[in-house]
Amino acid sequence: MCGMKIVAVGTDAEGNINIEELRKASKANKENLAALMVTYPSTQGVYEEAIDEICKIIHDNGGQVYMDGANMNAQDLLVLIISHLNLCKTICIPHGGGRPGMGSIGVKKHLAPFTITSCGGIPAPDKSHPLYTISAAPWGSALILPISYIYIAMMGSKGLIEASKIAILNANYMAKRLEKHYPVLFHGVNGTVAHEFIVDLRGFKAELDRFCDALISIREEVAQIEEGNADVHNNVLKGAPHPPSLLMADAWTKPYSREYAAFPASWLRNAKFWQTTALYNKFCEIRQRLSFL
Repeated sequence: MCGMKIVAVGTDAEGNINIEELRKASKANKENLAALMVTYPSTQGVYEEAIDEICKIIHDNGGQVYMDGANMNAQDLLVLIISHLNLCKTICIPHGGGRPGMGSIGVKKHLAPFTITSCGGIPAPDKSHPLYTISAAPWGSALILPISYIYIAMMGSKGLIEASKIAILNANYMAKRLEKHYPVLFHGVNGTVAHEFIVDLRGFKAELDRFCDALISIREEVAQIEEGNADVHNNVLKGAPHPPSLLMADAWTKPYSREYAAFPASWLRNAKFWQTTALYNKFCEIRQRLSFL
C-alpha cells in the first residue's frame, strides 16, 4: 500500500524465524530496508528465542522492528516489550466477524513525532509531524474500549499476571495431552509452547474424499435431470433431505427408491445424521451426506 516490497522470511524446523535467511535478506536490502514485522509470541506457539538477535540484525541494517502482539496472553505484564497490543483476545475483545481493529501502539522516542500526536500523543513531542488517521477514528471505537477498560480495572495487575500464567499453563496442558495422539508441529527449546500451538491434521485425508464424493454424487443427480432420466419436478434433489417420517411411511410415491433417498452415499449406512424435517435447502443435503458436519 505504501509502494514497499514485501520479503518473506521462512522458519526453521521448530517454527522459529530462520536467522540466517533473515540476515541474508536484511543485508541484501540494506539500502532500502524499512522494517521487520514480527509476531511475538509467534502464532506458531513459540517465543522466538532469538528475538534479541533478530532485532539487532534489522537495526544493524537500518530498519525498524514492528512487533505485532496478536495475543499477549503469553506475556502480558510478564515481559514488557509491547509495541502493538491488539485488544482482541488479550484484553477481552471478541475476535473475528469483522470486529473493529483496536489496540494501543507504543513506539520508541525517535518515532514519536510521526505518531498521531495531534489526537493525544502522551507526552507530545516538541516537534511533531503527525500522520493523522487514514481510515479510522482517532480515538478508536467508543463502544469497544470501555470493555477493555473495565476488564483491566476489575482484574488489576495481579489478576492480569495470573491470567497470563493460566493462559500459558492451559496451552501447555492441552499440547501435552494431545501430542501423543496428534502431531504438535512446533515447540520451544525446552519442549513447551507459548499461548497457542498448531496441531497437524494433514495426515487425515478421508474426510476430504467424502466431501468430494458427496459433491460428485450431487452433480451426477443434476446430470440425470439434464439428460431427461429424472423428472424435473420430482427427483432426489428436490426431495432431499428425506426425514424418517417420509422414509418410513406406508406409501412411497417417489420415482426413486427409498434406499437411495435414505443412503445416497454408502458410508451413510454407518454414520448418518437424520433430518427431522424436509424443509431445508440443498445445502442441507450436502450436510446430510457429510455426517461429520
